Amino acid sequence: MKPKRPLLKAGRAAAWIEELPPFWLAFLSLSLFTLPVSTLALPIATAEVPPALTLVGLLLVCGLNLLTLTCVAEASTRTLSVREGTAFYGQMVSHYLGPPGALLLSLPLLLQCVLVLLGNTIGLSNTLQDLTGIAAPAWVFVLGPMILIRLWRESRTFGVASVLLIGGTNASLLLLLALMALGHLRPAAFSQGQPRDVGDLAGMLAAFAGVVFALYNSHAYVCQSAKRTLKVDPSGRSLVNGSLCGVLCSTVLFSLWIQAVRGAVPPEQLSGERGTVLGPLAGVLGSTAIVGGMVLAWLLPGQGSLRVSGLFFNLLHERVPGRFWLSAAPVIAVLAAAEWLLLTGQGSFTRIVNFYGVLVFPTTGGIIPLMLLAASRRRGDAPAPASWPWLGNVFLLGALYVFYVGTVLLHGLVIWKGKPLQEFSALATAALMAGATAAAIRRGSFRGQAA
Repeated sequence: MKPKRPLLKAGRAAAWIEELPPFWLAFLSLSLFTLPVSTLALPIATAEVPPALTLVGLLLVCGLNLLTLTCVAEASTRTLSVREGTAFYGQMVSHYLGPPGALLLSLPLLLQCVLVLLGNTIGLSNTLQDLTGIAAPAWVFVLGPMILIRLWRESRTFGVASVLLIGGTNASLLLLLALMALGHLRPAAFSQGQPRDVGDLAGMLAAFAGVVFALYNSHAYVCQSAKRTLKVDPSGRSLVNGSLCGVLCSTVLFSLWIQAVRGAVPPEQLSGERGTVLGPLAGVLGSTAIVGGMVLAWLLPGQGSLRVSGLFFNLLHERVPGRFWLSAAPVIAVLAAAEWLLLTGQGSFTRIVNFYGVLVFPTTGGIIPLMLLAASRRRGDAPAPASWPWLGNVFLLGALYVFYVGTVLLHGLVIWKGKPLQEFSALATAALMAGATAAAIRRGSFRGQAA
């Protein structure tokens, strides 16, 4: 009898993850596995913002995110198809909210795919220019072929072991760079003046609101981890508690990162940066940070570009199978747009992150979770013993709904006024939010099931 072959490393890692207690699986899904690329834009977006205001904004969005993540966790627990592992976030939204909800989810996600690929390409290229001295436009000709080769080989997804390795490396490098930055703190960095008036305050909030929103756009991962956690803990308690603790852990890391970087790098070096913060930070910390920065640049914006291009490609390839170049055309078009922006000096990684953060998070991570909670409590097909009864209060849900729609409207009517593209995008998003909600109400998404 032949001896059994040892498991491959990837198989061992996947098996180890499968055997984790449900709390820790949910915890890792919302912390280590989902470190967002917007982390590298946060110190740039807040360079001119007082530290106290930055921390208040971060904690406010974190608190709101804890509520909406709990909404998604409860809706997942109440959905039999999610428990069985046959449906994920998109299918759950369609199940409860119908075509209006599917449209409300798919359009912002499509916009996010385009802008994440565009922003990550610009951010990576400018960062590598800062770290190596090689012109930013040249790096598109390195990243582009890598993306196309990956698509051609039909390797468009990352396995569990790869996600674990990349997530752990990202978090470790980020923490290491933050600790190194603490050794270069400048006392003057924490003595910035407070906003002089309402207009000054609005300008500061506009600079970093979308970037902070983008830090917490991870609601789909709750539904994804529910597939495994609910099989072991059907009450949903581990799913809720693990997810919330994961977000809190990430917030601690974000807070340490932003204060350490802003304490080490002068704001004038950050405010005009078109790439990620890794370039200016390496200029202060020296050669060790250059090596770590290059690795982190390839793992966060670099691998992020590979992932989102695969998703973007698959959306079209499913409809035109066998036509590679037709399916890859949108990806190539985005890469060409990034190249043009780099050549003309117009591309800014942080501004792109801020733009899609304002438009995408209030929909996919804001009102959709609220609508899912309201619908699943009336039409769910499974119990949720770990639910928070007060979270379904109509006044609380209404206030949160108004906040998210109001945030988008505020940008469209006031903050982005005079910028036609941004203004139109915000107003169109607000109209989509209101229209999809009205359509979901008309189709009876929030009425109880007939006996």
